[in-house]
Amino acid sequence: MSQLFTFGCSFTSYNWSTWADILGREFDTFENYGVCGAGNTYIFNHIMQCVTENKITENSTVIVMWSNVIREDRLVNNEWIAPGCIYNQNSYNEGFMQYVDPAGMFVRDCAHIAAITHVLESIGCTFHFTSMMPLDNAKEYLKLKWTEKILSNDIVSSYKQKYKKYLNLVKPSMFEVIYNNNWYSRSKDLVKDRDWYNNLSVPDNWFYNQQPEDSILPDINNLHECNDRVKSFLCDKMNASSIEEIQEFKLWQCIDHHPTPLLHLEYLQKVLPEYTISNSNIQKVKDENSTLSI
Repeated sequence: MSQLFTFGCSFTSYNWSTWADILGREFDTFENYGVCGAGNTYIFNHIMQCVTENKITENSTVIVMWSNVIREDRLVNNEWIAPGCIYNQNSYNEGFMQYVDPAGMFVRDCAHIAAITHVLESIGCTFHFTSMMPLDNAKEYLKLKWTEKILSNDIVSSYKQKYKKYLNLVKPSMFEVIYNNNWYSRSKDLVKDRDWYNNLSVPDNWFYNQQPEDSILPDINNLHECNDRVKSFLCDKMNASSIEEIQEFKLWQCIDHHPTPLLHLEYLQKVLPEYTISNSNIQKVKDENSTLSI
């Protein structure tokens, strides 16, 4: 009997079918331990819990989609705190934030990956590591000043070398394969908050001299091409001080950047081609995708 266990964050378990759910249909049994906001400490702990409970055997397949390193997970009063990006949450106060170091988080998660590698190898199960985004590239998650640390810190370079054989097990990330290293590159394929758009009540031809036929809002990367009248309108409408603020935060929030079922299928087929997705399963993905507001 084939058995699949999957672990990850919201890119593994979300409001619609993810790569894990799609692949899980091809197995006799399937357990998805993905949780929205989960970081790699949460993922590490839940893999170990499954191991200690003897759920994972040599006949199991385990696939882990490691999350962003800049997350802090803690078990408090027997409940997990997993708020996602440490710089975009309300769970930890300013005193705690003084001790947050993206480089240190990277080192922590390298150890998680190495430890899980040894554990799964000792069991003898089939396992694969994928990732939401490159573990050493926090810069592209949110455009914040602190993110430069993780790219320039000598500690990161040193530990990348120390853990090289483990990090090499991690397949290309969703960010690289599907989003082409730009969260906005697949905007036409992502779920959008149409109510938010419609409530702006702005004529299409306000945004450009020539409005793109396939867009009802200006390109997220080219808001500066809007005329002054539109810039003023958008800032006033969204209580923003500048076009930069809208570009960085406001429009980010109105597009759901989580991969749609079809994008998850695309990722599976590109990164894990050894697993065959049946025609009936593919059709189910297409049907589900068509129900989303895109």
